Amino acid sequence: TPALSWTFAMHDGSLFLRNCTKCHASATEGTTPAVTGTGLTAVHGQANADLLAGTKRPNGVVTSFVCYNCHGSAAPVNGAIGNRSNKNIQAQVAKTRNHPANADNVHDTATEFANAAFGNTLGVTGRHSSCMDCHDTHEARSGTHAVTTNVAGPPLQGSWGAQLTTNPAFWAAPAAGNFTKKVIVAGTDLEATLCFKCHSSYYGALPASPTGGYTETDTAREFNPANAGTWYTAGTANAWSTGETAGGFHPVLASSANNLGAIRQANLVTTSFAWRTTGTRNLMTCTDCHESETAADPNGPHGSTAGFILRGPNTTWSQAVTLGGTIPAGTFCLNCHQNSFTNSRFPAHSRGDHFVACWNCHARIPHGGPRPGMLVAGAGAAAGVGGTIAGWDTTAPYWGGTASDRLYIVSYPTNNTSGWGQNNCGCNGTGH
Repeated sequence: TPALSWTFAMHDGSLFLRNCTKCHASATEGTTPAVTGTGLTAVHGQANADLLAGTKRPNGVVTSFVCYNCHGSAAPVNGAIGNRSNKNIQAQVAKTRNHPANADNVHDTATEFANAAFGNTLGVTGRHSSCMDCHDTHEARSGTHAVTTNVAGPPLQGSWGAQLTTNPAFWAAPAAGNFTKKVIVAGTDLEATLCFKCHSSYYGALPASPTGGYTETDTAREFNPANAGTWYTAGTANAWSTGETAGGFHPVLASSANNLGAIRQANLVTTSFAWRTTGTRNLMTCTDCHESETAADPNGPHGSTAGFILRGPNTTWSQAVTLGGTIPAGTFCLNCHQNSFTNSRFPAHSRGDHFVACWNCHARIPHGGPRPGMLVAGAGAAAGVGGTIAGWDTTAPYWGGTASDRLYIVSYPTNNTSGWGQNNCGCNGTGH
């Protein structure tokens, strides 16, 4: 019946299916699936900008927000039901950790794209998060990105971001010349291009994180493929030598195959993701880690009950996570990594004297950094591995461990396939 479909009624009683007029209509008509012949202002004129059936900037008033006419859960002002898309984004944004789209009173699509440049907060005044920061309302398509790839999915088609077109030096902050403003082509451009416009130095001075109380980190610096370091030279028999640099990163921008700390693919699990455990190494996207804690929810980093907008089903990541022979159930890493160390490059994880907090050895924010395996040397490091690295080894937010049982790094393994041994490390000092 007309009451169950998006139709418009003409004066003669005939109906036509709505398309543009789902969004461009009066506030009443835009929230009513079937419109009778009583209020046909439609796109002829109304109070909202762009003749939209609601506001573009919620400013805390979600009942009048145009996106929630289809992607909402709360009843709009006229009492209509909002979740017509079966993708209830309003419920995601309402979760404990979220991109705060409901508070936006700043976003301006045209101004931001035209005026945004390196370091100028996207050409507008005020940190914000809007649906339209991530989605072009005319070009976005349904679907998801392909697992094992790092390219943007169909919902990001036509949005714009900051592409890292030239890699900075090893563990160096990106500069203006490293970025290019780019309209995203889904299936071709990297998903991280979108994220970098707000979560890297491209944005400008980054704010204090709502989840940790520290300044947000530069994700372009962390995922930089140059963090693999100087130890690797293509086409040669590679072995690490004292004094060479070596870091690591999750493969968001490039394969991690050349990282000195590269994992063995056999250590991956395929329960949550269809990761390849042999052959071509996997690539990944930011949203492989940052989404809802519930698998049935719509994709995308809209919100999660877990800190850092962590994706489920395993969402625990804190100083309290301590090894006990295996990784504790519910630990975030178990979404991708085995809780047994049989296939690990460091089987001694399972030794009783290594039952310490994960953050005592690994970075609190494990995107990437200047150490293989995102290790943090809370107790210091030998000169041959660069000594203590300022801003990483002993400093928040990367260091988050305890005062005891801290990692000391003596040396790195010979290459990116050999195992880590007791001789590579110490505990609270240069030895064991």
